[in-house]
Amino acid sequence: MSKRLIVSMDFPPDKGGIQNYVYGIASNLDAEKTIVLCDKTENLTQAEEFDSQQKFKIIRMNLKPSVSIFNKIINLLLLAYTIYAICRKNKIEEVHFGNVFPIGIAGIIVKKITKVKIVPYIHGLDVLSIRKKRIANSLLFRILSNSDKIICNSRFTQNIITDFGIEESKLCIINPGINIPLENHNRSKYVNSKFNDLKDSIVLLTVARLVERKGHDNVLKAISEIVPHNKNIKYLICGDGPYKKNLNDMVNSLGLQNNVIFTGEVSNEELEHIYNISNIFIMPSRTIIEKGDVEGYGIVFLEANLHKLPVIAGNSGGVPDAVLDGKTGYLVDPLNPSEISEKINLLINNQDVFNRISKYGYEWVKGNCSWENRVKKIKELF
Repeated sequence: MSKRLIVSMDFPPDKGGIQNYVYGIASNLDAEKTIVLCDKTENLTQAEEFDSQQKFKIIRMNLKPSVSIFNKIINLLLLAYTIYAICRKNKIEEVHFGNVFPIGIAGIIVKKITKVKIVPYIHGLDVLSIRKKRIANSLLFRILSNSDKIICNSRFTQNIITDFGIEESKLCIINPGINIPLENHNRSKYVNSKFNDLKDSIVLLTVARLVERKGHDNVLKAISEIVPHNKNIKYLICGDGPYKKNLNDMVNSLGLQNNVIFTGEVSNEELEHIYNISNIFIMPSRTIIEKGDVEGYGIVFLEANLHKLPVIAGNSGGVPDAVLDGKTGYLVDPLNPSEISEKINLLINNQDVFNRISKYGYEWVKGNCSWENRVKKIKELF
């Protein structure tokens, strides 16, 4: 079995989709054959506590890119030397880059002086955000061309890379995975009391950072079409972010003050309770082309399915890999509130459809989407 070094700017205890993805892979590989080289976090105490709880070895150094071009070059050379030293000392055979750019440049350097295999990971937004930057785009092509394998988190990101002219034989799709709990949790009285006793309401839930891409605005418009006929709808918006004021203003303008609850950031325990009192998970993410903003996958859809919630998702980016249309939920036009409201009504008013999707989604995630299942592909790359 190969010994691997995983290099990533994004890694816990910091939070985020890439952090969870890279950690999910690292924590499910053979701990004795896995080393992680990641960025120093601002909270050193929290990082030290996290690192001490892991079975695999973690090395931290400053990986975040500098503003100065000179410092960027120095940092990349230092990173390349550090990777080389770790590889030589530990007889590493594969170096995986949780971020393809800019740290993947160090991979090119290391490959020139060693026999290690280079494997960058592609998440979607990371590549789209630099496509219009000529020098960065050229460097990205060099990284991809010199890689032995390239891991894409969805078919969408795979298509982005093939557009670069990279041969498909190098590409491997490994969707984000999920940790499967040993037991199910019952509906929670704690959250019922905290959120005005929602047990008799139809609860729609979105768990996401409050940014334009996630589609909260079009959910609000969809709900405004339903409320005149069904005032029992409650919409929990779970998370925080820069788009909150826009959403608050929209709630007021649509007269949905009695139907929408902003929970803000919540703990993992609270989130578990919130999932368990909800009926439908909804996040109609859209691609914002001018910003290069896209949903690379959507692990929250798997989490919702695991809690036996049917999902309604925007048919954009890598989301179709996470949601099986008509089986685990529905893919909708993220810019069409009427289509969104139609699917909400379908799930609310047809118990047989609700039960079928709820059951299939749970069984599909449990049987196919665990991290243990995902990392099998990592082990079979070479």
